[in-house]
Amino acid sequence: MRLRIWRQILFIFCLFAAFRVFAQASASAPVARLSHLAGTVQVQMQDSTDAVTDAALNMPLPQGERILTGESGEAEVEFADGSVLRLTPNSTAVLSRLGDPAQIELTEGLFYLELRFSDQNSYSIAAGEQTIAPQENSSFRVRVNTGQVETGVLSGAVSVSRQNAYTADLSSGESLRSDPKNPKRYLLSSTLPQEAWDNWNEKLSQKAQDEAALRTGARDAYAGDQGYGWADLDANGTWYSVPGEG
Repeated sequence: MRLRIWRQILFIFCLFAAFRVFAQASASAPVARLSHLAGTVQVQMQDSTDAVTDAALNMPLPQGERILTGESGEAEVEFADGSVLRLTPNSTAVLSRLGDPAQIELTEGLFYLELRFSDQNSYSIAAGEQTIAPQENSSFRVRVNTGQVETGVLSGAVSVSRQNAYTADLSSGESLRSDPKNPKRYLLSSTLPQEAWDNWNEKLSQKAQDEAALRTGARDAYAGDQGYGWADLDANGTWYSVPGEG
């Protein structure tokens, strides 16, 4: 029992230490964090000749970081505004730019994104030859398979475009895939086929909502209500501000 308690204390201490790191980093340069990890997940700086390294939960992900999941790998990347990018097994994504707009490249695999939309912060998603941008708070999935792209909107609305070819607006329940026979055309559907990983994505979203329900008043003094690590801290204790300490 004592060992279990000490493990919980150590976990909370690590969360708090990570929170301070992310808060300090976001003040100087944008940085994301790895908020969920299972199986084999590795990272590598874009355009780097260094070997890939094993990822760790809560590790900071700077601009230019590449995230790779193995056959059993799962990963979730949390951004400063609470937006998330989720990678299923055998997927690769690059955090090309962190800031406004944030630019994310989806190289290969199946991805789920829950992105917030505001005048202060926006996202641009590169997938194959397409660019995807949320038009409001949106949740959507993207599959990239040898250059062919399929986008399905779970909620909200997104714009999908290909340079010098087309621009299409998608709403909740609609999907679009590139035409393999003609790169300047696309196939739009008013239905959204079920994916095997949809339930996994929903469970992670529900877990985040449950943790958000435990919101502590300590975060009210900070800019933005979805900063790094708050949900994890809220779910593992009661937090309050101390004069002179924060």
